[in-house]
Amino acid sequence: MPPGLRGILLMTVSVGMATGTHAVIRHLGSDLPPEEVVVIRHFFALMALSPFIMRAGLRRTLGTHRFGLHVTRGVIGGANALAWYTGLTLVPFVVATSLSFMAVIFLTIGAVLFLGEKAGPRRWSAVIIGFVGALIILRPGIEVITPGAMLVLLSAVLSGVSMLMLKLLTRTESPLTIVVYMYLFRIGVAAIPAALTWVTPTLEHLLWFVLIGVVSSATNMAQAQAFKDADATLLAPVRFTRLVWAALIGFFIFAETPDLWTWIGAAVIGGSISYIAFREAQLKKARDVVDT
Repeated sequence: MPPGLRGILLMTVSVGMATGTHAVIRHLGSDLPPEEVVVIRHFFALMALSPFIMRAGLRRTLGTHRFGLHVTRGVIGGANALAWYTGLTLVPFVVATSLSFMAVIFLTIGAVLFLGEKAGPRRWSAVIIGFVGALIILRPGIEVITPGAMLVLLSAVLSGVSMLMLKLLTRTESPLTIVVYMYLFRIGVAAIPAALTWVTPTLEHLLWFVLIGVVSSATNMAQAQAFKDADATLLAPVRFTRLVWAALIGFFIFAETPDLWTWIGAAVIGGSISYIAFREAQLKKARDVVDT
């Protein structure tokens, strides 16, 4: 199979599995408090990473010169997880999925404002169009903007900020160190509210958490191989098959049917983000030509 086609197929599968884990999280959120889901989900994720931590050694894994940045990103990541897990239980599944794409828009704005990256009129136009897509879904003044939708948007903002910090951390930190600190601080942020609202999980709940851990690992492996096989610009639009997966899961599992405006808004957001990815690739190629 040609590498490009293999990358597209792997990314499609990866996106489908990631959407499936969000569906399981939403299911668990109907029985357990969101903060408890955050704690247990990331505890099992840490357990899944334990072989890699043991191989690298605890001192090497936790060794860092940027502890303050890890703390800040971890606290923001914990708030992001709480907002996302709560919002998932309050709005239709495909709506939450569509609005979550706004994280890329907020990342673009933050990169310009705080990292000094350049953005021309076309990129800013794409950002504005992305906001229009969100407004089409929310329809303020016509529909009541629910607390769940606001939580999902808050999650998108926090996710964008977290990705900005991730770009800074990747300059000096290993991926394992970054992920472990994120998991630890997400658990720490959610631990106190989880203790106050704790509901003893059943064996079925724990099996679902184990499944999330296994599927998440498979998702990351498929995604990594997809980026190895194909260019990011080829894969960026494929990520929006997540909307198709979300619509199918929402319809067959949660008995939800998205309206026309949700599809239109999702398409607008998807188009704007695809253009941002395309422009980023063009600029990178231009920089590479100059460097050579």
